[in-house]
Amino acid sequence: MLMEGRGYDPVMSCWSYGVALKEKQEIFVSQNYRHVRVTGDSMGFFSGYTDLDGNRVFEGDVLRSLLDWSLMEICFGRHEAYDGSGRQETGFYAVNQGEMMRLETISLQGKVLVGDVVGNVYECPELIQRGH
Repeated sequence: MLMEGRGYDPVMSCWSYGVALKEKQEIFVSQNYRHVRVTGDSMGFFSGYTDLDGNRVFEGDVLRSLLDWSLMEICFGRHEAYDGSGRQETGFYAVNQGEMMRLETISLQGKVLVGDVVGNVYECPELIQRGH
């Protein structure tokens, strides 16, 4: 499965966007047949959502809720299903003060989240430390 992602390119000191690839222990973002090696812990997948300003929301982004001004981290991975069955599922979710939330519960019609991206955990880890 190919997923769109974003990663930090330490050579050019900028973010690169494209298809996320992992080859051996290295992580790349590929766009227009050009592979860019990115810092592994900066890699984040596109959630399919945007914020209220139209910014695309990626795994690792920090969103400020316009409902209660809290900060939440957008995450991707295995987590307990929301139906209380105890089964595991894989997907996007938000963490707000240690509590997991479905992205659907903080979105407007369609794929717009009720909040603004204010940073990411790679460049601004202190945002989440303060938010928890």
